[in-house]
Amino acid sequence: MKGQIRNSHIIYIALWVLISAIIFIPVCILLTGCSDEDEEDHGKVVKVEAHWWGDHYAGQVIKSGNVYVECNVTYEDGNTESVDDWTMKKPVTVPTEKSVSFYVYYGGMKDKVTVPKDKFYTSGKPPITGRKLTKEEENAMMADTLKEEYPGHGHQYYLDLLMNEGLTLEEAEEALSGSS
Repeated sequence: MKGQIRNSHIIYIALWVLISAIIFIPVCILLTGCSDEDEEDHGKVVKVEAHWWGDHYAGQVIKSGNVYVECNVTYEDGNTESVDDWTMKKPVTVPTEKSVSFYVYYGGMKDKVTVPKDKFYTSGKPPITGRKLTKEEENAMMADTLKEEYPGHGHQYYLDLLMNEGLTLEEAEEALSGSS
């Protein structure tokens, strides 16, 4: 039986690997300080400042995590950071040629954001008139806006942004095919 591996040897090797992993991984984490939480604890959020920075169009739905809302938080230790996991109580639809306001919530604090009426997207398109745009036109305009704001990215990147805006995969694909 020289040169042959018995089933019992395989079991012993597997147990040795398992026991080594159970001991080695926690020791490594303790020695190196590795953990799932790399972020420092800055304490309680004391201030939230949010503002709208992008173009928009009538009928656009704004919801939590929208890419055109910049949200900065200040912690009790004085540190500030930009966050994108802020929330809203409910989505807001941009009205025709009127501003709209909503609250952004993060860490128990809130800030009011106003989408101004004078930043409607019109680049390369006829101005928004009393004619209601079709859903496909609105989606294509949104795709054009995202391509202008984030140039040089691939198809999947724009799909993800459009779906973040509330479009289904099919609507996002159609919007990209109908955009310039």
